[in-house]
Amino acid sequence: MGSYAFYKKEIEIKIFENSTADLTELAKIEQEGFTKVIVIKAKTQEQAIKEYAALVQDNLGPLREFAQTTVFSSVITSLLR
Repeated sequence: MGSYAFYKKEIEIKIFENSTADLTELAKIEQEGFTKVIVIKAKTQEQAIKEYAALVQDNLGPLREFAQTTVFSSVITSLLR
């Protein structure tokens, strides 16, 4: 089972397997503004990507609900004025 590190900068994501990652390359991408987001253990890189996508979707659910609630509250408030 491998360990995969996900680095993110704005909307761009880079993935490195920890056992084969070149330290100079990692230092270079960190200088470019990438930050390590998460390390996921998986059998393959594809499985790690699927797990990361599932985590992102899980985190977006509450944010989506909050946005909908906020919009609804704003509409009601504007109608009451």
